[in-house]
Amino acid sequence: MATPDIYSEFDRLSSLPDSLLCSNILSRLPLLDAVRSSILAPKWRYLWTKIPHLHFSPDFFRHVIVSVGNSSRLIEDTMEHILIQHDVPLESFGFHLPETVRSTTIGIHQCLHYAAQKGVKRMALVFNNTNFMRMPLPFTFFSCTTLVEIELIGFAIPEIPTPSENFSFLIRTFCLCDVGNLTDQRLQRLVELCPLLEELLLIKCEELTHMKIQASNLTYLLLVGCSHVESLTADCPQLLQLKIRNCSLLAELQLESYGLVELKLMECRTLSKLRLNSCVFLKKVGSFEGLSIQGHGNVEALRKFSIK
Repeated sequence: MATPDIYSEFDRLSSLPDSLLCSNILSRLPLLDAVRSSILAPKWRYLWTKIPHLHFSPDFFRHVIVSVGNSSRLIEDTMEHILIQHDVPLESFGFHLPETVRSTTIGIHQCLHYAAQKGVKRMALVFNNTNFMRMPLPFTFFSCTTLVEIELIGFAIPEIPTPSENFSFLIRTFCLCDVGNLTDQRLQRLVELCPLLEELLLIKCEELTHMKIQASNLTYLLLVGCSHVESLTADCPQLLQLKIRNCSLLAELQLESYGLVELKLMECRTLSKLRLNSCVFLKKVGSFEGLSIQGHGNVEALRKFSIK
């Protein structure tokens, strides 16, 4: 008696509008499961091609390896088959390459080219490797000019193109974690490419040393585990929150902001010079409620502290 009930439920599901099936059901499934739904019934055959999210997850790569083998060409053919059939603009795109894939550049070029063509808005590119290798970020990345949110983990940053009237990002949130080749100069250039940037997260960016950030719309700045940073100068008039943690060599911090409401310094034991310019909120609060310095170790080392 269960079988008719199953078919009845399936028929009821199939009677829903295509837009609802795509947004509320298929978009919530892992990519391979969404693709497999094409065999359910004629109505479902091409539904998956209209979901606005594509995420090549570690599970996707593992399943493909089990099915076709750990061959770069066969894996890329599978990905290309999916990309060719997909035919709607992209809200989000994910690429998370596991260590089990032999090639460290597999499919990334074609994926970025496709995502750029589809006007992708949010993107997460992740490369995990315990051998401390980093995947070179293809220059194609800079053609994804419709992005508003990006997360890069485990990539090596290439030369940054020069900002111009004809080329800039719409990015508002930028997260860089465990990336290589991100020098102070490249970070400056990257920020200049994002005139609308509101949130910047820098995690374990080991090649940053003397940072200078100038961003007129930045409201949130986070530094975690950037262990070689010795100084940070930030000219960010709209900055509301600045959080710095485990930056063990940070000695000097200078901040220009008119609306800062929260400053947290955690485990920054070598900090000796802190200067806050035009911090209206902090000047109003005599007890400095918006200022938190934790785990400094030797407070006397903070020789210069001024708010102007």
